[in-house]
Amino acid sequence: MLRNQFAFLILCWAVLVLTSGVAGQESNSQTNETKTKTRNNIYHHLGSVELLDGFRGFVRAKWVDAWAGTIESSDGALTIDWRAGLVEKVQNSRHSDIISSYTEATPIRTIVWSRLRDREKETLVATIGWLEFSVSLSGSKDEEIFRDIVQSFSKERCITCSSFRFMLPRE
Repeated sequence: MLRNQFAFLILCWAVLVLTSGVAGQESNSQTNETKTKTRNNIYHHLGSVELLDGFRGFVRAKWVDAWAGTIESSDGALTIDWRAGLVEKVQNSRHSDIISSYTEATPIRTIVWSRLRDREKETLVATIGWLEFSVSLSGSKDEEIFRDIVQSFSKERCITCSSFRFMLPRE
């Protein structure tokens, strides 16, 4: 009887070791395919967004009633500008360059999307209340990444998240 129980325990242990190894391999391959996102505060009272690994956010200007900054990929291929407060909205200052515009309303937020084109480039602008994001589109994934970041916006400050660093604008 004791022999049978011992054999059964060895068999269970072997099955456990083999299946946990396979499960670990599957989960590693899934994490390699899925990019990790981290929530970051834009500025103290402006809310937060989710950034893909390799993206960083900066506050480039702090005035009494307005703030501005960038979200940048580590390779410098994509830069998203953001501004908030009493600043002139791109939709107002470049009204003649707008080629399309629509409003995306969800129970959580309303986003006004505008696509602008001038002689040199195409720009996508998203406005959520008094916060505005914009990106010059150059690569095929730029619009998808931009939309993911904007749609991840949360009005509430994340208490456990890191915040964008203050850094003077690049010369």
